Amino acid sequence: MEQEKALLAAKELLVKTQLINLATVDTTGAPEVRMMLNGGTEGLDLWMITNASSSKMEHIGNDPRVCIFAADAEKLRGLKVCGEMEVIEDMAVKEKVWKEEWRQWYADGPADSEFVLMKLHAKRFVYSDGMDYTNGEL
Repeated sequence: MEQEKALLAAKELLVKTQLINLATVDTTGAPEVRMMLNGGTEGLDLWMITNASSSKMEHIGNDPRVCIFAADAEKLRGLKVCGEMEVIEDMAVKEKVWKEEWRQWYADGPADSEFVLMKLHAKRFVYSDGMDYTNGEL
């Protein structure tokens, strides 16, 4: 598949995927994968939330390189995006990205001491449609 077409299809898949697999590097250098909510997208950049006390925070603090994987099992489409995760400290950005449905975990909203907003800055991707794979740099 041509890279421009694959990039458009990848963006469409990411927007539609509610649950994303996030891989970080743990303190021993081993990969650790967990399910995360899709907090919104900007192209292939992705917003995610976590708890300040989460092991992800230590992992990302030590090594911000991460990968995510999103899939559409019915259509046999998949997307791997790798890049660097940024922890967002700016309250104005937290308030802009905030979704009221997150209040079930963060009663004090974006000011909650456990609420952490993160942004994956995508650097490369692999989009698969069946057996057709397309790699791209961003």
